[in-house]
Amino acid sequence: MVLQLAAERQLSLDDTVEHWLPGVVSGNGNYGSRITVRDLLRQTSGMFGYVDDPDIQRMLREHFDENRYNDTSTADPVVTAVVHKPLFVPEAGRTRWAYSNIN
Repeated sequence: MVLQLAAERQLSLDDTVEHWLPGVVSGNGNYGSRITVRDLLRQTSGMFGYVDDPDIQRMLREHFDENRYNDTSTADPVVTAVVHKPLFVPEAGRTRWAYSNIN
């Protein structure tokens, strides 16, 4: 869908997260102004994978049956991710890769 929107010139792969989601990705070294749509698609945003959060891990390990049908808003994983420092900050000309469900 994103690539179709880019082909239709509805968005650019070089648009920042800040452009489309102002103020959502900020704090603890996370800067939506440095992360592009391209970074998200290529898994090069550096954002912390929210499923690695200790509280999420504990819930999955110890309380899975109690929480398996819980609804989660789309904002909750982002909030969890930005509580943590990014794995790295995207830099022009340097490609670092790390899979993250948050992308």
